[in-house]
Amino acid sequence: MSRSTASYSHPSDDRIAESGGDVPSVDRPLWQLGRRATVIAACVGFAALAACSVSVGTQSIEEASDIDVGECLQIGAEAGEGKVEATKAECEGTEGLTFYAADKVNTSAECGTPNTSALTFGDGDQKLCLTPNFAVDTCYQIPIGGGKLADYREVACDASPAVSTILAKTVSRGADSLTCTEDETKWAFTQPLSVSYCLTEDVTAASRFDG
Repeated sequence: MSRSTASYSHPSDDRIAESGGDVPSVDRPLWQLGRRATVIAACVGFAALAACSVSVGTQSIEEASDIDVGECLQIGAEAGEGKVEATKAECEGTEGLTFYAADKVNTSAECGTPNTSALTFGDGDQKLCLTPNFAVDTCYQIPIGGGKLADYREVACDASPAVSTILAKTVSRGADSLTCTEDETKWAFTQPLSVSYCLTEDVTAASRFDG
């Protein structure tokens, strides 16, 4: 089945260039991970742009209306020219990392929850706010400054992180009342459901970055 493609923004840019229109602001939440409690600026504003040759399938996400709040999507590998694939996926039982479609907001607005990624569409007036759907005892490669959306994915816990990413492990998952230890960092989300994670960071890999 054909999939739509999405482009990501570069961390050195404050805006995403789009064909034939204004360029929207890039959302940049802060990532705070690990024993060092380091706050790292993350580039998490992304623009979905349909390739002219792509035949749209029912699972492809070409605009915000292609997915309902509460459903899940998956970001595929980089497809060249700074693009990645975005498709609908089951929230449970899907291999690899999925994201909840947390909210739909105007392209000029910001997603309200820290650590929420944003997916904006080239010709649309809405963007998707994305909440990560982390699984317990699973490791994830998370982009930081200079990172790419395509690099935000599930990985082996002994993997070597890509450039401008860190590795984090989900120790526990629960509702907002979830309590994390002082060696863990809590990420809490309220949309599209109340979910919190206790994360630990691979500080060996993270030590390559300032902070």
